Amino acid sequence: MNRVVIPSILLILSKSVLDRINGINRMRSAFPVLAVLLQFSLAFGLDPGRSIRQYKLDLWSSEEILPALSIQCLAQSRDGYLWLGTPEGAVRFDGVRFTCFSGMTNEVFSPDDVTAMLPLSGGAIWLGTWGGGIFESNDGKLKSIADEKMLGDGRIKSLFQDREGRIWVGTPNGLHCLEAGRWSEPDKNWGSSRLNVGTVLQRRDGSLWFGTTQGVARLEADHLRWYGTADGLPGASVRALVEDKTGTLWIGTSNGLCRLRQGRLKSYALPGGANNQDVFSLCLDRDGNLWIGTDGGGLNRLRDEAAPGQGFEAGQQVAETIERLTTAEGLPSDSIWSILEDKEGNLWIGAFGGGIARLQESKFVTFDTGSGLPDDLVWSIYEDDEQTLYLGTDAGLTVMTAGRIRNLGAAEGLPPGGTTSLLKDSRGTLWVAGGSEGLYRMKAGKAIAELKPDGQGFEHVFSIIEDRSGTLWVGTRGGGLKYWRDNRWHVMSRADGLADDVVRTLLEDDEAGIWIGTQQAGVLYLRNGRITRYGKENGLSDNSILCLHQDSDGILWIGTDGGGLNRLEKGKITSFGIRDGLFHDTIFQILEDDAGDLWMSCNRGIFRVAKSDLAAFSSGRSKAISCHVYGRSDGIKSSECNNGGHPAGIRTRDGRIWFPTLKGAVAIDPARHTVNRIPPPVIIEDFRAGGRSVPADGRESIRPEENNVEFHFTAPSLSAPERIRFRYQLIGSDTDWLELNPGRERIAYYTNLSPGRYTFRVIACNNDGLWNDTGAALTYEVLPDWHQTTWFYGLLAVGLILSGGGLAHGARRALGSLRLTRSLTHYHSRSLVETVRTGELEQDGLRDERRILTIFFSDLTGFSDFTDRTEPERVSRLINEYLTEMASLIEVHRGTFGRFMGDGIMAFFGAPRVMPAEEQARQAVAMAVAMQQKMKGLAEKWLNEGLDHDIRIRMGIAQGTVTVGNFGSSDLMQYTAVGAGVNLASRLEKNCPPGKILVNQTVYDATRALPCYSRHRFQALELAGHNAQFWVLDPECAEG
Repeated sequence: MNRVVIPSILLILSKSVLDRINGINRMRSAFPVLAVLLQFSLAFGLDPGRSIRQYKLDLWSSEEILPALSIQCLAQSRDGYLWLGTPEGAVRFDGVRFTCFSGMTNEVFSPDDVTAMLPLSGGAIWLGTWGGGIFESNDGKLKSIADEKMLGDGRIKSLFQDREGRIWVGTPNGLHCLEAGRWSEPDKNWGSSRLNVGTVLQRRDGSLWFGTTQGVARLEADHLRWYGTADGLPGASVRALVEDKTGTLWIGTSNGLCRLRQGRLKSYALPGGANNQDVFSLCLDRDGNLWIGTDGGGLNRLRDEAAPGQGFEAGQQVAETIERLTTAEGLPSDSIWSILEDKEGNLWIGAFGGGIARLQESKFVTFDTGSGLPDDLVWSIYEDDEQTLYLGTDAGLTVMTAGRIRNLGAAEGLPPGGTTSLLKDSRGTLWVAGGSEGLYRMKAGKAIAELKPDGQGFEHVFSIIEDRSGTLWVGTRGGGLKYWRDNRWHVMSRADGLADDVVRTLLEDDEAGIWIGTQQAGVLYLRNGRITRYGKENGLSDNSILCLHQDSDGILWIGTDGGGLNRLEKGKITSFGIRDGLFHDTIFQILEDDAGDLWMSCNRGIFRVAKSDLAAFSSGRSKAISCHVYGRSDGIKSSECNNGGHPAGIRTRDGRIWFPTLKGAVAIDPARHTVNRIPPPVIIEDFRAGGRSVPADGRESIRPEENNVEFHFTAPSLSAPERIRFRYQLIGSDTDWLELNPGRERIAYYTNLSPGRYTFRVIACNNDGLWNDTGAALTYEVLPDWHQTTWFYGLLAVGLILSGGGLAHGARRALGSLRLTRSLTHYHSRSLVETVRTGELEQDGLRDERRILTIFFSDLTGFSDFTDRTEPERVSRLINEYLTEMASLIEVHRGTFGRFMGDGIMAFFGAPRVMPAEEQARQAVAMAVAMQQKMKGLAEKWLNEGLDHDIRIRMGIAQGTVTVGNFGSSDLMQYTAVGAGVNLASRLEKNCPPGKILVNQTVYDATRALPCYSRHRFQALELAGHNAQFWVLDPECAEG
């Protein structure tokens, strides 16, 4: 099946759409509108050619991120969010963050039990509840649409909108319909009893079908045509209906799957026996796979084995195959209540008691113990002329022939330490190296030892090749280069001119020369009995060689252990490293595809780079190398590849690229390498000024004292959200775009903005680098203070004329006071300076008072070691950059800065301005999480600038009664807090693990319901000298 679709699409946009493109939309750009029109033509589904077990399976099944683990329904709204209906409310998911809408978290939305959802064409989504009627969510705002008085008892089983715009609501006590703003109960006129409707479907011919507890019925004029058990339906209760491209109706019943075609019913028995036939959900994906969710029988897929254009999708009679996925294969539950294919081709599975799961067609397929290998640790991969594949694992040798797997081990005489290197020579002999166990050859199914370590230098076999003359070459550790010629073994070592007795890798080139990669002496070239050496003195970046590859142009590529990639062409060496944009400086293996791209492995993953990009960089035509990196989201279970064997990766004859990893062998077909062609929609979810959320009323203006702002944004993309990149710019403040790398908190902070009009813009790109350049935008105005207004300057001018400068003198004094205030904010917190300026705080004497405050302490770990080996100027720049960023967050969260202590910070909440205790804790914890996120970005930035460090931040937060006020002498005072609560916060910080936040029980109790806590994990900790329990918050531990 051809998986690449290049559509030709004519887009006709309404005036309202064009207005959204040309203007500025507060919450969304126009891009999602276009994406909806394009997405199904540009996206790929799950390849039906793969086994159901070869898809990538991801789980979100933690109660810390979901309000309930039973997912009753799934939907995707027009703006790209995935919605989940649970017994504890609705949940919105952007791929990274779960937002809950329930009675516990939203005052408007009181019913919790969400049983049905309906995305509307206008962008809103309807939420049907069990006992509370229907609610509508639009831009995250909720309102009631129909309550229990309008819909019987308000128990909603299904929601459906037909092509005429009517909305059908199925309940246990009848069918309701909303048409032209009026509700009706049409089933009262169709029969003697009301319908118990679980699902509604409109077929291609326009007919309406209803799945009920008495069977399935078609609406014909003013009556129903029924199909029940007497007609061949396997079960009376119908919960799911879908229609395929041929017009065949698939029916999920309480006792199995059924097909209705041309008026005839056919039943299907699902795997798992009689107790696993209860069908709860059906989903027909874009490739024609029928997915069947059962109550207790797991997830099933029905597909046919016909060629493209044949099979049940084409209405032909062919063999059909049902595959099953259960908890044994990784599903969180065997009760599958809902299934949804999203706009990017991912399959989402809602489980009873298990959360949600996602099936993806990953770029890589993994072969591990689940596929039949004896061990997940794979050292080497080799293919012979018959296309038989050999995998050397830590538990022996695996032979894969035409999809069949055979494992060889100790019973065949193979060494117990695993198989590290492989070769099948031109005589048909299979050679197997067991690392430190030596070299073996297979004869009549048994392994015979050929070379054993001698205890006199020769310790290990690294690599094996055969040259075109039939000579076998073996690279060893300590034993030099061994070769089999004239029916005996020969040795080439230092005594024979070999520069190093540790030979890691070998390669025969197009001219029958042997390239030798050594541990410490660089690359050696052996031809016609003469050895030529290439080392660092010749331009090689490092003398420790791990792999060699000669490309289709005859150029030699050299992978080093820490020196990056080298190109040797006509005696000239060019090197490429991390400094140039290469993903990693340690290269385990180099392979080439038909497109001229180089695929490389390392201990952090697999990456690809075009040779043309390397050429452009080396010639100065580009400033950096562009690498595409592959990891877990691409189907690789372990990002750490292996190099201890040979070959440490191959390109097979069918064009696939294979690499060994710690968790199996992984393969990708570059020719079928799919690209996500859907740029992500970009949404500004919240705009906060001075700590408050500014409503989206079209009049976004903020007061002068609210000039510290935050923009919360996202890009709902469900394929690889961890790879979404953002760029943002505040026009009026920023001169260029700012980059937000993947994994960072999706918030932009700005502080101390001057009066004026600003436009915040944000754009994003997907996991394959495709940008949504339209993005989203928000325009707002910071209002001027009284002394910054036009009338003030006019009054000042009049005063100069009328009073000869007297009034102007007063104005200048006022301005001087303001300048002093602004100067003081460089040394004290803004809230403290404003309190002093307005006379709310006594400056004479040492007044103090007892208050309940929330105290915050932080400190940098690893900073002392960094300062010991770094120039003072760089240390000063770094610490000032760090403290500036952290201090701005104190202001944003309405805290009071206490003091700097070297690289440490003390702040408190609740003074001098009064703040409720619970709000103190919420602000302190939110600030701490924001600081950790900010620290992550700074640490990455410093590493990119070449500053070698392991600097992390630890934090302690405690709430308690303290004494707060002015402390010091009569001439020099400091506004701060003292007492047991301060001491406790300090102790918490000192006992906190690096990168974490340690809080006392009071803070935990006051803030445990915060959304950020639902995304992060707490761990209890006992602190010496205290009986209470303390809690460690890990801001990096996002479950799922």
